[in-house]
Amino acid sequence: MKHKQLNLSDRKIIQEGLEKSLSKVEIAKMIGKDPTTIGKEIKKRRVLKARNTFNRDSICIHLKECKKCYSKCERYEEPKCLRRDRFIGVCNLCPEAKNCILDKYFY
Repeated sequence: MKHKQLNLSDRKIIQEGLEKSLSKVEIAKMIGKDPTTIGKEIKKRRVLKARNTFNRDSICIHLKECKKCYSKCERYEEPKCLRRDRFIGVCNLCPEAKNCILDKYFY
């Protein structure tokens, strides 16, 4: 009988894989699960570290054009991060994390 839920050792392997910057597919092969299961696990258990908004309440990508962007503006759009939003899903050991102005997620 195959276990449907991930156990603690599976989660440790996921964390180690994230720290080695492995893709979800590579991690999934290591523990014998589907990559979507890994993605859902990461999204479910990641922890948000909100950005510091001191002196920078708006990080809109159109700020240079508008000069006074705010979150209720119809053009307001936050920058995207492929590592955080798509590739891995977390900021664990991201080389840009120290200087990043976005919200961060850690597993």
